Amino acid sequence: MKYKIFTIACACCAAIFFLSCRKSDSALAQEAISKFMLKNANDPKSYNPLYLHVDSSRSNYYSSTVVNDAISLLGEKQTLEEYKHKAEGDRDLAELWSDVDSRYARNEFNKYKQDYINSEEEYRLKKIEYARKLSDFKGLLNYIKVKKFPKIKYAYNKYRIKNEDGNLVVQETIFILSDDLKEVCETVGYSFLENLKKEQVLERLEAEEVKY
Repeated sequence: MKYKIFTIACACCAAIFFLSCRKSDSALAQEAISKFMLKNANDPKSYNPLYLHVDSSRSNYYSSTVVNDAISLLGEKQTLEEYKHKAEGDRDLAELWSDVDSRYARNEFNKYKQDYINSEEEYRLKKIEYARKLSDFKGLLNYIKVKKFPKIKYAYNKYRIKNEDGNLVVQETIFILSDDLKEVCETVGYSFLENLKKEQVLERLEAEEVKY
């Protein structure tokens, strides 16, 4: 009995010792980033980490293809709204001149009426194109959800470092890490990743109804 208790106690001590010796995720990530800086920074010795946060997320929500498509679609939606406002403006101007009885007014009316016809057709075609792209994008998001892609690990790092001009600056970078946190796989800009992390862009587009 005493032998069993001694064995269990030794096993517990060994487990505690192992866990205490294991480096934290932050420590592993910091080592990987420091090694990356040695190979890629303009002045590796000037690298001074200020803040580090390690996290994980769905790899596909952090892929440039999905994000670029989302940002592009939002841009096209804004353009679509501009086409809509242009058509409405031409219509309002045509209606304004239709109430005036003069040769000049009739010329202005005909001008804006034709402008309205043209701008309304442009808006109609743009709306069809946007709806098609939105439908394709929503299909991609659905595919991502169905496939349940694995998560990737990343670290947000804020640090001081000398740039190529030798000036000490503060930078923010997202480092995509290997599963064991021992290697930097790639880097992306902080502002780029923040848009993605919040998932506001994707949620807005996913909730939007496709209308032709």
